[in-house]
Amino acid sequence: EEKFRALFEASSQGVMLHDEHQYLEVNPAVVRMLGYDSASELIGLHPALTSPPVQPTGERSAMLAQRYIQECLTKGHVRFDWVAQRKNGDPIPVEVILTRINWGGKQIIQAAVNDISQRKQAEEELLKALAHEKELGELKSRFVSLVSHEFRTPLGIIQSSAEILDDYLDRLEPAERREQLQVLNRLQELAR
Repeated sequence: EEKFRALFEASSQGVMLHDEHQYLEVNPAVVRMLGYDSASELIGLHPALTSPPVQPTGERSAMLAQRYIQECLTKGHVRFDWVAQRKNGDPIPVEVILTRINWGGKQIIQAAVNDISQRKQAEEELLKALAHEKELGELKSRFVSLVSHEFRTPLGIIQSSAEILDDYLDRLEPAERREQLQVLNRLQELAR
């Protein structure tokens, strides 16, 4: 028991032991992670009481915690991301692994808890970068479409004037020939 107590106390990973209703034991890593002064402040609390009322999924923390507890007791283990709440009210994203264990002839739950704040921040930054990349792609697509449209009109005029000159050069009056050539010259100047 002393060996297990030493491991429990020295672990850098948060570890809690609880039943369906309350925390029975918590190690110093959990106390630090949640910003409490001592383990005694946490012992006796239900896991939902160290969480905001609602999780990011929109589900109430108390209902979701009870569902995970039941799943662990039924299956033997469950892993999920959770938003806990520090003593000062600040949220903290954590990864939780619940494992059913026997303790003194009773089935309880061991919760291994890891702070995933840095991972969540990196995911958020990646999502922002992807959104920015998507926006740039859309801008590029609109620009190409606009440029394509803007070039298509003058090219159509050039093609039309060239066809008129090619097909009807000998039948056009000198003034009409000059007019068609002037159109081509103006478009050439605009292109510069």
